[in-house]
Amino acid sequence: TKATNVYVALLEKRAPPEGEEEPPEPEPPAFEGELAEGEEPPPPPKLPPHLPKYCALKYVHANDEQKDLLVGKELASPDLGKKASLSFKGVYERKSVTVQNVMESDPPLIFHDMPMPGSFALHPLLSTLETEKYLAGNVMGVIGCDTINSDFILQEEDDRVLSELAECASVTYERLVEEARKRKEEEDEIARKLLEEEIAVPEDQVPGDEETIESLEEKIEAAAGSRLARVKTLLKERTPPAKTGEHGRELAEVSKFAEGSESARVAAAVAALISSSTSEIEEFATALQSFDVKTVTEELVAACNGLLNPEGAEKITPQTEIEFPAKLLFAYITVVVELSGPAKKLADMKAEEEAKKQAEEEARIAAEEAAAAEAAKAAEGGEGGEAPAEAAPAE
Repeated sequence: TKATNVYVALLEKRAPPEGEEEPPEPEPPAFEGELAEGEEPPPPPKLPPHLPKYCALKYVHANDEQKDLLVGKELASPDLGKKASLSFKGVYERKSVTVQNVMESDPPLIFHDMPMPGSFALHPLLSTLETEKYLAGNVMGVIGCDTINSDFILQEEDDRVLSELAECASVTYERLVEEARKRKEEEDEIARKLLEEEIAVPEDQVPGDEETIESLEEKIEAAAGSRLARVKTLLKERTPPAKTGEHGRELAEVSKFAEGSESARVAAAVAALISSSTSEIEEFATALQSFDVKTVTEELVAACNGLLNPEGAEKITPQTEIEFPAKLLFAYITVVVELSGPAKKLADMKAEEEAKKQAEEEARIAAEEAAAAEAAKAAEGGEGGEAPAEAAPAE
């Protein structure tokens, strides 16, 4: 097309202004006919697609020349932004909008908060699938283009191309949304099972009061080889250091959690626990997999807990809503911290055993040295005694 710029914005619901409320969604009419005994009423008719009153178009993609100016920006709905726009005209009418001269458009089109010459076209991205309640045709976003600061004017052919792009983008985005929904369901179940079942302490791994070094070490190794190993495996499979697919996850996500969020707190706590940093993902991934729970110290656990639940912050629990990678890392923390007590006890028992052996060795050496000293003293005494008297000469 002759378009100079092209961009995509997604429609997102927003909180209403203070003192206002989002109107309730419409409900299908109740069945009013007569039913035979035991007969179920027919399903209610599906409703036309519903748009929230308070929403915004958030720009998520743009050509290189415009992405710094557009991506991340929002265009508020008229009820939220208090002014009409051509983009929301297309949203509300669920059809394309084309203006050859934006200086004469109604409502006016403003580029980057200033009037600039050019033509403009927009197509809504409409859903192709029905939901349980609504018919297809829900507005998911828009794709638009313009000829800002150029001599070109968008024509019917340009509008046709944009329409085809909108149809293709709608189907693709709808597929991605559905894939994301299914992935979230799968991830939620993985996290639930991990936190509620797979890292639970089995009875045969609970340390007793009369543990020997050998039995306690065996229980810790069993836990590391089963429960902690399960968490490490999920981290490696579900959040590899680099993406294995176009829409897969990667461990680098942990370094991009919003600062101060619960997910960021979990990531920082794990980094402290394993003495690593999320800024170096390869090293962080290696440290996660190679960490030996028997080396954990009270200082590491204290640093971890301080970052996980700082004073004044709401405590993070298995029920806290956090990102999926953060849930896996929270399970990692849970197992390591639970094993830190037995690990410290094992270290203390080994240190005590080593001190006992060292004391015994020192005592043995001291005894040998004392015996050697006595022997040397006795030998010196024999050599330094009086010489035997000289025999009297025979007469």
